[in-house]
Amino acid sequence: MTNVIYKDTFPQDLFHLDIEIAQGSTPLHFALQHGEKTVWYEVPHESSENLETVNCEFRIAGTGHRIDSTEWTYLGTLFEDVFVWHCYYRTYK
Repeated sequence: MTNVIYKDTFPQDLFHLDIEIAQGSTPLHFALQHGEKTVWYEVPHESSENLETVNCEFRIAGTGHRIDSTEWTYLGTLFEDVFVWHCYYRTYK
């Protein structure tokens, strides 16, 4: 089976991204690309057209900010100038 990797970027100066992805997709990575905060996720090939979708919400928190770890899954950390950003995600219908 072949999977497909997609990416989305956070809107400039915002720390929240809500996208619709195929059910069974897996968030993979959080990093800066061309100066933009970006997330990559893997989608099962057959699900890109045939399976249901779910909402995937990504949230960025700075060091020292609070986040409910019972609701969010850690994805990664990036360094941007003097800032350190931590990305979390959760899925829902």
